[in-house]
Amino acid sequence: MKRSHLIGIDVHCQFCEIAVVDAVGKVVCRDRCATSIQTLLTVLEKVPRPRCLVVEEGSLAGWLWRGLAGAVERMVVSEPRQNRLIAKEGDKDDDLDAEKLAQLLRGGYVKEVHQVQSLERAVFKQQVAMYHFRVRQRVRESLRLTWLFRQHGVMIRERDYANAKDRPALLARLPENAL
Repeated sequence: MKRSHLIGIDVHCQFCEIAVVDAVGKVVCRDRCATSIQTLLTVLEKVPRPRCLVVEEGSLAGWLWRGLAGAVERMVVSEPRQNRLIAKEGDKDDDLDAEKLAQLLRGGYVKEVHQVQSLERAVFKQQVAMYHFRVRQRVRESLRLTWLFRQHGVMIRERDYANAKDRPALLARLPENAL
């Protein structure tokens, strides 16, 4: 069997739980360190090569990918929902989560999530996501406004209030009751 070390990291804002598993599944080392690239690189350098690293997808995953991928032979960002379905039995604890990640990688049960290679691509991806969020938000607002008017028997569509000068006429169609 090929000698390798699989590293699972359970990442939090303040700290990371790290578990290192060898090729046969034995836990070689556990560690806890601050969540910073430099600290994590120091911990990773202590693990003999070849080494593979796995973290779950989350808000810190892209940052970790860009900072740690060069320190290991293989880095995987995994799909957390699938991991939960596979490893749901047993206790739930941060150091156990790190070990389970490493064991899932060892067994080949990790579904990878694509990560962008550069900060520019990551920022572009965030801007596209913000645009899509804003479009969905505008549709929600439009549907809510239409619903509010329909509660008073006024049937309208978005184009009826899209122009600001058309809105006073719409308000005049509402009931005169002060409530």
